[in-house]
Amino acid sequence: MKLNVDFSKLQQSIALMGAEACDFQIDSLMPEANFQYDQTLIEGIELKFDQIQTQDGLISTNGRQVLLYIPDHQNVDSALANGSQGNKFHVAECGTIIEMRDENAGDRYIVTANLSGKFNIYGKSRKQKKDISGEAELDVCRRCLSFLNYKGYANASTTSKNEIVNNFSLEEFFSTYSSMFKHLPREQFSHRYRGYDDDFDELSRACRKRANYRCQNCMVDLSQHKQLLDAHHHERIKANSSIQDLVALCKDCHRKEPFHQHMPLSRENMQKINRLRHEQGLINPSDWQSVRKFSDPALFGFIQMCESLNLPNPHVHYPVSKIINGSQGYIDLAWPEKRVGVKLDPMVPPPRWRIMDFKYVLKVLNNKKLFQDFSQYMSTL
Repeated sequence: MKLNVDFSKLQQSIALMGAEACDFQIDSLMPEANFQYDQTLIEGIELKFDQIQTQDGLISTNGRQVLLYIPDHQNVDSALANGSQGNKFHVAECGTIIEMRDENAGDRYIVTANLSGKFNIYGKSRKQKKDISGEAELDVCRRCLSFLNYKGYANASTTSKNEIVNNFSLEEFFSTYSSMFKHLPREQFSHRYRGYDDDFDELSRACRKRANYRCQNCMVDLSQHKQLLDAHHHERIKANSSIQDLVALCKDCHRKEPFHQHMPLSRENMQKINRLRHEQGLINPSDWQSVRKFSDPALFGFIQMCESLNLPNPHVHYPVSKIINGSQGYIDLAWPEKRVGVKLDPMVPPPRWRIMDFKYVLKVLNNKKLFQDFSQYMSTL
């Protein structure tokens, strides 16, 4: 249903009072039943293996990103003492998941959106000779990280791989791919707003107004979309803030700041920011660092692979005409000389273009022949 409301009289009243309009955004809300489902997901849902879904290589259920683990541990004593000794949890359709599906494994699986990193496990204690249970901080599956080339894991040194596993953050991981899912559980990132001063909202408005509602990193003008502009603590101190401590950043630049990778961004808002950047002539990546600056983090693993192949920089948010009605469309990453591009969401390819979706990108990353074919084809650029 589309609302058509005339706010002109309200705006006139605001002008007469000399008041400053507050930023607001009307979003579609999920039904209450979905809120309940989100809470159930945080607690964990037991599923048979044939009920487990994947979305473009990521584990999902009902449009929500989740992770998967097996609570039943044969080595429960060791796992409770040291979570790294327990079963690994899975975040993607890696080789282990495929093997378990092929074997029709009969284990009990839990899918969850709990990002605490603590998992309820149980098993037969060899020491106590009885069933025991408890919480363990399990490690992420390394095959999942390699499958996604998460943070360049696939080609990293052994030391770097260990660091990626040891420092793995579920919040950061879920946020990296947040634009690929329709829903994020409402409690999932709620703690991000804790610890701010009581007057932070007022300071935030003052900071953004001082910057003329322009991102102080990528310089995109968000004066007509103020809800996409944040006030960022560049000293990372939430308490005892002053306006001097704050800089205005668009939501995309904000989530790419160090220690802020846990901040999710919807696909709709990511596209809106990049559309505005494009219209304002701001997307001009000259090197791989600037490619990352404007790209969706879900593509960082693929971007790292392309950089390792010494390919030319792709265009980011490249405009093309849609084949159906001739309207403007955009490709996330594009090499127009080769008419090759990557698009995270579905798109009818323009004439003579080869558009890869995220699922195919993962195939290129994990299939030796596809990888070689892609490398050879693109190396002639």
